Amino acid sequence: MKHIRIVLFLLLVWCCSVPCRAQELSPPARTELSAAQRLIDNKRYAEAVKRLQNFLDGAKDAPAAAYALLGSASYLAGNTRQAMRAFAKGHTLFPQDPDLCLNAAVAAFNCREYAAAGKFFEQAGALRKPFDPELLFKAATAYYQGQNYRAAAKAVRKLLSGRTVKKQSWLRLAIHVYLKNKDWKRASGLILRFLSRNPNDTAYWALLAKLHLEQRHYTDAAAALEILYRLKHPSSKEKTQLARMYGCIKAPLLAAAALEQTPGSPPSLRIELAGFYASAGRNAKALRLLEQTQKSGSGEQLLLRGKILFQARKFADAEAVFHKCARHSAIGSQAGYYLGLCAWERTNWDAARQAFARIVSDTRYGSLAANGLAILQHLRE
Repeated sequence: MKHIRIVLFLLLVWCCSVPCRAQELSPPARTELSAAQRLIDNKRYAEAVKRLQNFLDGAKDAPAAAYALLGSASYLAGNTRQAMRAFAKGHTLFPQDPDLCLNAAVAAFNCREYAAAGKFFEQAGALRKPFDPELLFKAATAYYQGQNYRAAAKAVRKLLSGRTVKKQSWLRLAIHVYLKNKDWKRASGLILRFLSRNPNDTAYWALLAKLHLEQRHYTDAAAALEILYRLKHPSSKEKTQLARMYGCIKAPLLAAAALEQTPGSPPSLRIELAGFYASAGRNAKALRLLEQTQKSGSGEQLLLRGKILFQARKFADAEAVFHKCARHSAIGSQAGYYLGLCAWERTNWDAARQAFARIVSDTRYGSLAANGLAILQHLRE
């Protein structure tokens, strides 16, 4: 916003310079505009506005400079909306004048008329010879501010399609425009392009990771986070989230490595760490971690403890844990299924049959239990 206002000020100073257009003016117009210019020079803006309005009301063929000067005087008088109307009317009457169009765009932006500002900026860019891509960037910015993300996307595509060297500010805007349009492919491509020039920008590594997460591209998200956490020290929560992401992509040792970098972790995280080691076949390490934790906790923690013991072939110990888990309604059926497996491994067929029979009607584990019962029936026969 500050940048836009600076541009407006510079443009208004230029537009107030009537003598540069003196050869285009009739004698009455030259007299009125010169008088208005003197009022502006003396900071008598309201008088200048009134004089110019009276002149335009009575003039049949007012010059473009009159509208430029009226818009400038109105702006300097503190009436930006009136300035916008003056510039816009002048642009309507003189559509090939790039300065009237550009001042209309800037005034509209300052009035938060973002849709109009975007159109004026686009038109001003096309009128400038040679074509000014920076005005197309401002058009995209205006559309983005006004939440017209489709128009903003159209503008940035045109902006980035030319041979002009692409500025960092253009890439940043385009990234956020594509994100708003949920154009994930273009957004990720531009983020990578931006990061190739700014490899230490942590905000955009974090944004890239978030984008991959939203698409459930966990491997790419983890890669982006690894780079991010080499640039900035991650919190314990961030490391835990990275570990669980590695767990989702079946990379338990990477998950364990991330989780081990979380100092002073609570027992629940140590049980989770033991689970990652067990998934990687490091049962001895998993069991050592379990010995460091209390043999109580939430149902989910108990269930994880039981699974680790089961994988380590500690079936009796696992059964004791699964019996405790069976009391929890949320995990009772899963614990019952593992009780059946423990009994199966100990060749206690009756106990296995009873465990499977108790959960055969469960929606999640019932089919597995039914398969176990069918096999046991076949073995009996």
